[in-house]
Amino acid sequence: MSLPAVSAAGAPPVEPARDPYHVYLDSLTSPESRRTMRGCLDRLARMLTGDEHATGAGQPWHLLRYEHTVRIRTMLTDQGWSAAYVNKHLVALRRVLKEAWRLGQTSAEDLARASDLAPVRQSRLPAGHHVPPEVVGGRRWRRATTPRPASATRR
Repeated sequence: MSLPAVSAAGAPPVEPARDPYHVYLDSLTSPESRRTMRGCLDRLARMLTGDEHATGAGQPWHLLRYEHTVRIRTMLTDQGWSAAYVNKHLVALRRVLKEAWRLGQTSAEDLARASDLAPVRQSRLPAGHHVPPEVVGGRRWRRATTPRPASATRR
């Protein structure tokens, strides 16, 4: 993975009460929201560490800077996930960074820069199925050549 280095070497483990991951998840009022955002943060931690068993707990979220979050956004979009799914992960990332700021672990300027990520935009085709042009053309021809009763003619 080509993420700029974020080193927490030598840093003591973060106690859960001061861990932005736990503080953010505890701030969510819905169990479903906690489960969803925990999944997003754990997925981000696995991407960042390369450890398939990593969780967001105890990660050095406060050390992430703009160059890291831009790369994270790129890594998420490269996964081929929908824009909504990627944006949900970016929301979780922004919120855990904000909790790190609230806990005094990062400066307001670093928070503002690291959180300044544009949402992922995507256009989707409407639901349905593909109708080949020859089928559409055939129906138009058949309709144009089929006689209609006088009451059905246009005025």
